[in-house]
Amino acid sequence: MRTLSTYTYRRNHRQKKLKKIIKMIAFCVMWIGVTGSIFFSNNIARGEDHFPHTVIVEEGDTLWALAERHLPERIDIRTYIQQIKKHNQLDGSLVYPGQLLELP
Repeated sequence: MRTLSTYTYRRNHRQKKLKKIIKMIAFCVMWIGVTGSIFFSNNIARGEDHFPHTVIVEEGDTLWALAERHLPERIDIRTYIQQIKKHNQLDGSLVYPGQLLELP
């Protein structure tokens, strides 16, 4: 036969275990959030910057080759070419030697 003190002890023990589990889950979620933000953000420390590059088009260069050469991480090259065209207000994909292009 269980006494009231045994019941109270077990209930308190379960509550303490539950609190520990909740604290560990909260810690893990925060840890995943912090490490995820470090590894999956554009990070200047990894050599990425947010300023446009000015490039002079040389003979034989194409928009595709320039985009491929300066492609940021995790961006599709076709999307990047569209960004370059929009940023430089280009109608087509033709570029000419000596032309200045800003790469976003």
